[in-house]
Amino acid sequence: MKVKGDFVTNSSSTAFFFIFKGRKIDKIYDLIDKYSRKFERNVDYGYKDQHDYHHCDSNFVKDSIATYIDSYTNKSERSDWRVKVRPLSKLIKDHERQIRSYEKEVVKTGHSWYKEYIKEEKKRLGKILLAKSKGLTSYLEIEFGDGGGGHIDNENSVVMDQERPEIQEDDFFVVTEGRH
Repeated sequence: MKVKGDFVTNSSSTAFFFIFKGRKIDKIYDLIDKYSRKFERNVDYGYKDQHDYHHCDSNFVKDSIATYIDSYTNKSERSDWRVKVRPLSKLIKDHERQIRSYEKEVVKTGHSWYKEYIKEEKKRLGKILLAKSKGLTSYLEIEFGDGGGGHIDNENSVVMDQERPEIQEDDFFVVTEGRH
């Protein structure tokens, strides 16, 4: 369960920013294959002798992206959920805008939790800027949920949501952002 500002939730999702050079989705699949070991997770979310095993691997991630693409390309869907490889400059601007917004909230409300949000955003922005410095140009955003929301929300997506594998290689970054 998470407490966030003015509400309590037991549901979460994690945004994954797949950052790469190019504009084609197939490039992401090739990079996921190249770094497949980084996605391997076998987790027991059970308690004591009541096991609850979940598995995640590169095939699960690729299949999830394909499912997401099929599900959210319809023009009648909310435009912010449509699949689109976007320029990395947009992601940078979005994070800079979010930092400014949190800074205004600190001044306006005095709530200290915004300071933690600013710290998290700056750390994430640093990773994104590092990816840019390596010549990476584009990203695709997908959310994995724990059963209560997200683009990909099934019994194994909880592994991605909770374990949050990140990658920082010369040709591929995966940066995460917890959403509640």
